[in-house]
Amino acid sequence: MNCARIDELGSKFFKKEGAVSVKGQITGLTGQNLTLSVNGESYVVAGSPVEFTSQLKNGDTYTLAVASQPQGPQQLCTFTSATTGVASGGVIPFELTCSTGTYTVAGNVTGLTGSGLQIQLNGGEIVPVSAASFSFTTRITDRQGFNVQVKQQPSSPVQICTPEFNVGIIAGANVTDVSILCSTVPYSVGGYVNALANGASVTLQINGGQNTVRTSDGFFLFPTPLADQTDFDVTVLTQPTGQTCSVQNGSGVIDGRGSYATYIQCSSTSYSVAGTVSGLSGGYVTLVTSAGEYAPVVANGAFTLSRKFAAGSAYAVEVFRNPALPAQTCTVTNGTGTNISGDVGSVNVICSTTGYTVGGPVTGLTGSGLVLRLNGTSDVVVPVGSTSYTFTNSVASGGSYSVTVLSQPAGLKCSVTPLTATGSVSTANITNVAVTCQNGYTVGGTVTGLAGTNLVLRNTVNGATSDFVSSGNSFTFPELLVTGDTYSTQVLNHPESP
Repeated sequence: MNCARIDELGSKFFKKEGAVSVKGQITGLTGQNLTLSVNGESYVVAGSPVEFTSQLKNGDTYTLAVASQPQGPQQLCTFTSATTGVASGGVIPFELTCSTGTYTVAGNVTGLTGSGLQIQLNGGEIVPVSAASFSFTTRITDRQGFNVQVKQQPSSPVQICTPEFNVGIIAGANVTDVSILCSTVPYSVGGYVNALANGASVTLQINGGQNTVRTSDGFFLFPTPLADQTDFDVTVLTQPTGQTCSVQNGSGVIDGRGSYATYIQCSSTSYSVAGTVSGLSGGYVTLVTSAGEYAPVVANGAFTLSRKFAAGSAYAVEVFRNPALPAQTCTVTNGTGTNISGDVGSVNVICSTTGYTVGGPVTGLTGSGLVLRLNGTSDVVVPVGSTSYTFTNSVASGGSYSVTVLSQPAGLKCSVTPLTATGSVSTANITNVAVTCQNGYTVGGTVTGLAGTNLVLRNTVNGATSDFVSSGNSFTFPELLVTGDTYSTQVLNHPESP
């Protein structure tokens, strides 16, 4: 064997000199932050065709790999060409194919005693429900929307079933927390529209389903009541021409009474809300706002929400879904504000692979129905007789927390101790957010001469307001007072028709 001749040929064709470029085609790439590696050295790829200069020289052996799959939407990319070889001719060629993940939607049913309940996904697949859980067979592509609605209400007995957590976007994982609550006693949801321009109209929507249209300032009601214990979310479906209307107090839970505290502020002036994300490590976090926008954020740094807020209104930004790959906990700070009068840029989203729980002691809880809320998104039901509670969802290290009472227990008024209700998480669980419950008392009275509809009464207790729609000869405000509280009642909306 002529070894000298072999060395000569090897030197000619595989001489280790000259820069080597990596060139290739990617099919189907729609996500962001796809990262390829060449012998362990990473390169972020934005699109196709691809060309970048590596640190290799002709004659070097190479190994190609996908170091990080694309996110937002989440995709799986695989090589359809060789991934190992020897660099020659100044080029390492490759071909890559990417496909977007698809996911399912499922959930549970509570309180169903009737028969014939049907639910529908995105106006398409209809599923009959007779058990405590359900799932759709239709798969939805990552970052596409889902909307589950009741197609047919149950009968024998007649019930109202209402969906909650039923609207959103797919965020790199199956949706499993859609809930259908059924009740034989439904409750109404309404509110007040302010500063709507003459001749304009605004369309409001609740839980992605039923709508109501208002053509002037005043009180509104959604036509179909909701089942007891349903979480609700009111959004603006169609804005008036030349104005922006924003929602305040648009989310809550039905707890044995109607809710009429939603406030719609309209204005010809609107402002943007923006902020920064930090600590995100590969996945993406999906935010949701009180304007009804679902916003996936795929990288650390600045972001600006696309939907603006009316001047004088309130805004709220929350985490809708945490990153899935890798799993992280993200927490919003400076995510709420009132009476907006300029562009907001101070929203901070902090993500961490380490999260800590929030909880504390409870005293005086002798009734059932207490629901606490963490940072406007995570709820915990506290059973009667409990002396402590802990939220299931955690808060990222460095994030802030705020605990409020979402639903009061029967016959009691519970409050979170102001000194411990808010704070920041460091490197330990929060265990001192105290909740105290006391016996509560109602305020009510009588109405004479009522012939119209939509009479709205307001009770102000220690500066906080509670509204009640009266249709009979008596009324009782649902909010409870404790010894020492002050109250004041007034007519908020005079009867209509006539």
